[in-house]
Amino acid sequence: TIGTIVTDATTTETSVIFDSIPFDVEHEAAHRLTVDTNATEGYQILMYTDQPLTDTYASTIPPVTGTNASPLSWIGGCATPTFGCFGYHSTDSSLRGGDVRFGAEDTYAAFSTAPQEVMYSSIPSTESHDIVYKIQVGEEQPAGDYQNTITYIAVPVF
Repeated sequence: TIGTIVTDATTTETSVIFDSIPFDVEHEAAHRLTVDTNATEGYQILMYTDQPLTDTYASTIPPVTGTNASPLSWIGGCATPTFGCFGYHSTDSSLRGGDVRFGAEDTYAAFSTAPQEVMYSSIPSTESHDIVYKIQVGEEQPAGDYQNTITYIAVPVF
């Protein structure tokens, strides 16, 4: 349980496994990221993916329409529920410059192939935050095994 979100998918250190997803049912999974740094000006965690969630036939699960700069509620950001949606939420509610764009629990962004900030601290710290992955598929979404690679980059700031 992460706030009001109850995860219902399996995660390991290196994977997120949603298994078979019934139509029109929201599923969440999460990874907890922990940072321990003595960097004088803190740290920044960036995240990116190599591609959208894609199967072997090049079908993709559409991303939510919210962005890292402007995440949206799941209902507001899942513009194509007949196919599906995939997005993420960071539980770090205060990012660089004091930005609180992920402050509300129901704020989701589309994954990007360019690094995007998901965690931040301006001081040396030891802290943990969760990245919540949310997916929903509709009846129009082609069946398949969808995959992508998510990369996290930790940047100390001195």
